[in-house]
Amino acid sequence: MAQIKRKKINRASTKGQGKLKAKETLKSKKFWIIFSSIVLGLAIIGVAIGLIVYFVTADDDENEIQDYFGGEATNLSYDYTYASGDKTTVSFHKMSYEGVMLHNNSQTGSDTNDTLVDYIFVFAADLSSFYADKAIDDGKDKTDDDETFYYNETANKVFNQLVKLQAEIDLYNENHDDYTVQLYIVDTSIGNNASILASGTFGGSDDNESNYLFSLIDVDSSTSDNNGGVKGPIKSYTNEAGKTASVWSSDLNEIATTMVNNALILMNTQNFDLDATD
Repeated sequence: MAQIKRKKINRASTKGQGKLKAKETLKSKKFWIIFSSIVLGLAIIGVAIGLIVYFVTADDDENEIQDYFGGEATNLSYDYTYASGDKTTVSFHKMSYEGVMLHNNSQTGSDTNDTLVDYIFVFAADLSSFYADKAIDDGKDKTDDDETFYYNETANKVFNQLVKLQAEIDLYNENHDDYTVQLYIVDTSIGNNASILASGTFGGSDDNESNYLFSLIDVDSSTSDNNGGVKGPIKSYTNEAGKTASVWSSDLNEIATTMVNNALILMNTQNFDLDATD
């Protein structure tokens, strides 16, 4: 029977061939071309991802509403000129729903407590969608039908009206020791603040579908039990012409055109006298 003879492998002759091949591979131009291509490709992918993230973030930052009532805006002015010619720069007071409720909970002798005020104006809105500054749409192509534009002209008018109201309140408080008046801005997009829209204390109701509220609260500081109470909301008053003027609304356009002007007459002209014809 024939025998199959196996050729013995001289391991000594193959020793170090793996290392030799690795060294030859490292010296190979083809290897370095492939390796460089892979590295370059990964770098391009990394840069592309970085640019995508940057532009998406930049777009979000551009369209993110600024804290107008915190004093941050590009094209909005917080300056106001009084009828006397004197000028001032206003600062708004942002407040939570619970905070406003605490401030209107008056006690006897409230004139000595800065926390408690006599008359409270409230403007409540979802400030995450309150676009009052034209700068929100800077750089956008107005001829592009697919472009989204956020600026709201009515919101801009409301902002300017509130600047006027805040400035006039500041002046009123300087000249009157008997009453303290405040304007509070409530952002209904935060926490429990949306509850103010349905609160009867501020003239709201459960079936109110509006996202806005302008209200005036008359805080009664003359109660004898020292627990205080709320007379308001004041929804209207009789002006000097004997006509009814409203100072409450859940309509943004009415707030922009009517409510603040009526509020200023009630405060500056009638000193919160709800019936000037008496």
